[in-house]
Amino acid sequence: MCGTCGCHSGAPAEHAHNCHGHTHQPEAPGDLPVEVMRNILADNDELAGRTRRRLGTRRITAINLLSSPGSGKTRLLEATADRLGPASMAVIEGDLETENDAERLRARGVEAHQITTGMACH
Repeated sequence: MCGTCGCHSGAPAEHAHNCHGHTHQPEAPGDLPVEVMRNILADNDELAGRTRRRLGTRRITAINLLSSPGSGKTRLLEATADRLGPASMAVIEGDLETENDAERLRARGVEAHQITTGMACH
């Protein structure tokens, strides 16, 4: 079984082969296949699908902007508000402790809601 995609390619384990865009490598000695009994993210996937449908019927585009602290996410949102107008967007801002980024966006007229996560980074 392919450790990358889980397909049963039918090729002998002694050699690598290419199947649907990626190379399969032989399994390491002693590796045992694990049968997935239940997708533990199934509830999350279902909720995400409902959310996408609700937003879609309202013609709302949602973008999840995620990156390292200090990489420019808030600056990008500020520039977007400057270009599109602050009334064209709303932001849910996540931060460990402060409302600094949400306050920066509010100062530009953007509706911004802060989620303070404490010690969790997401």
